Amino acid sequence: MRTLILLLALAPAAAGFMPPAARAARAAAAAAAATWAGYTAVVRRANQRPFRLLEILSATRLEGNATIIADKVSAFPGGGTAPDLAYDWDLLHGEAGPLDAVEWKDSGADAVKLGTKADGGAVVYSRARASGERPSPDELLAKLAMGRIVVDPEMVLDWRARIDEGVPHPRPAAGRYDFVFRDYVNHEERHMLNAERFTLDRLVVGPTDGYVTCDRGNWSIVENIKLFGVLPVKIEWLGVAEGATISWRSTRMRQGWRFLGKTTENPAASEALRRAPWHVRRSPLSDEVIFFHREGHGRLVYAREGADKRARSRTQRRMRLVALSNMGTKKPRRSIAVGAGVGGGGGDVSSSSSSSSSGGGGGGAAAAEPDEGSA
Repeated sequence: MRTLILLLALAPAAAGFMPPAARAARAAAAAAAATWAGYTAVVRRANQRPFRLLEILSATRLEGNATIIADKVSAFPGGGTAPDLAYDWDLLHGEAGPLDAVEWKDSGADAVKLGTKADGGAVVYSRARASGERPSPDELLAKLAMGRIVVDPEMVLDWRARIDEGVPHPRPAAGRYDFVFRDYVNHEERHMLNAERFTLDRLVVGPTDGYVTCDRGNWSIVENIKLFGVLPVKIEWLGVAEGATISWRSTRMRQGWRFLGKTTENPAASEALRRAPWHVRRSPLSDEVIFFHREGHGRLVYAREGADKRARSRTQRRMRLVALSNMGTKKPRRSIAVGAGVGGGGGDVSSSSSSSSSGGGGGGAAAAEPDEGSA
């Protein structure tokens, strides 16, 4: 420690002996670091309100901590509006009563209304929608980038509604399922929400890669993390399914690289979490997603590997079909190779149109929509 203090004390003096180019580089690095720190502070402040709203929605679950809701709601700025009576609303928390007796907060989301009462209580309303009015799981996947934190309150509520429709699933298809969504939040979501905007948080824990695999009743959870942007950490749970319930038998954590690292069997932190069984459920509307109910914690959504890209491709094809139908009988024109017969050319146009709007047109979709296909 004394050595560090001495070096810090001598640093300004030592800078006087540095070449001009080195001093300029040092000043530029210091300015960049200060700018990044300032940017991080701005992003963290901007993310406070959306994350606080996620915490409130998480607390309204059956397994949520409803005692935090009043304090969280009161932290929102005033100036909000009461629920529009032209729509139906679900009361997620609190007691129903006269709307004009509530001080409405600005939640920042049209689909969620927050308010406090004179007795210190709080109310949370969400806009009600019938099942047929909500996006299907595939439509939700089309809007989602795998591994990203879901911050849109309406999408959170849509996923929760679709999870409610799940039924026990004792024999899911073997393969890999990537993490999509969970209906509870903690410091991990707060951190990732900031890290996604390339703040200093990204240096602590980089983007995570989480997925589960299933093979004949044997299950595993894998989460790959990078600490400080360089140190890989792999956490793995191993379990066995009995019917539609998974019991986790062991855990392990690997820190470091293939030839330089350390493996810890059954680390204490993971052991405390794995004891809760997971119940497997499926969606009656999609074969792409699988739901888990983690007893005492909440519910999660995973999707088959590449499901988000397939969902976007299907959405693009539907949009093209709608555009073609709106054109009436007018057919899209294409050039015909020199020497092709008129009849053969006409047949080619019909065949090409059909194949480009079928399942085999994924490559065409990626070429037509490069941003969506590569997301």
